[in-house]
Amino acid sequence: MNVKDYVEKNSEKYNSLLKTFTEIPSWTGGEQKREEFCINYLKELGYTDVTTDEAGNVICGHRIKPGKANIAFMAHLDTVFDESTDYTVKVRDNMLFAPGIGDNSVNAVSLLNLAEYVIKNDFEPEIIKDNETINNKRF
Repeated sequence: MNVKDYVEKNSEKYNSLLKTFTEIPSWTGGEQKREEFCINYLKELGYTDVTTDEAGNVICGHRIKPGKANIAFMAHLDTVFDESTDYTVKVRDNMLFAPGIGDNSVNAVSLLNLAEYVIKNDFEPEIIKDNETINNKRF
């Protein structure tokens, strides 16, 4: 299944995950609950190489090729809102609204969604270095 079809097929699940993730309070210095959520989510998907570093960044390795070009995706887990903020997601006109949903919940959840796509579809990324190949590739 290509990425576009996967996203369309799983949009309700994605929105539900976005709502759940956004409602986990995560101010700067207080990201631990989101870190735990990400670690558990990735492990439930089947990833085995999931850790955090000393700064609390969640790191999930998959098919790492030492000495070769590898791909890294990153998103921060904290928001600018403190622990007293109401993080409840509200739905209006089929759109989700909440403190921190655009910065950076949507990006972090997109990476969780990508991680799910990769493992469920046995996706092997390839590094493309020339424009002709990129222009002829159908993602």
